[in-house]
Amino acid sequence: MAPMMMMASQGLAEIVVGKESRPLKGARHRSRARHVRNRGASSQSESGSHCRGLEQRARGGAGECKKFEVADGYKTLPGSIFDVDIGTGYDLILIPNFLHHFDERSNEQLLEKLHRALKRGGKVATLEFVPNEDRVSPAMPATFALIMLAETPAGDAYTRSELENMFSRAGFSSHEFHAMPPSPHSVLVSTKE
Repeated sequence: MAPMMMMASQGLAEIVVGKESRPLKGARHRSRARHVRNRGASSQSESGSHCRGLEQRARGGAGECKKFEVADGYKTLPGSIFDVDIGTGYDLILIPNFLHHFDERSNEQLLEKLHRALKRGGKVATLEFVPNEDRVSPAMPATFALIMLAETPAGDAYTRSELENMFSRAGFSSHEFHAMPPSPHSVLVSTKE
């Protein structure tokens, strides 16, 4: 899984940062933060989790932060991302492989919270397995939908239109969709106007 995620992290960084050089305040996953930073953008990162009992995972995350050279600008926020106060003023929020764990309404409530946390013009970049509208292709994202059906109470691999509709209902006004071949992932970048 790690090589596939490394490729996805690099592609995500190219999409959201490009040649950006101004400092960004963002919430992101620690390994993705390295790639964002390596694209030339300095950053301050915060990370929340949907898991309770985060203490053990945070200890492991501290080691990864040092490994990926983002420890100086990274802190964890204990508790559930659905409950914890994440503050405001973000330029960029990354949501890698997360929304598929939850039903649409739960995702919309989270996206509304993230919308409030962003600066005007701020962006949320969502990395997911995104099946086509027919929900049976491409093979990996379509298969992933079956895994979510079996392994989560209400998760799903959402189509592009389903993701865009969730973000629109949460207040985001524009969306850019990026397939990332050869990775099976796609990225949706949604902007707060």
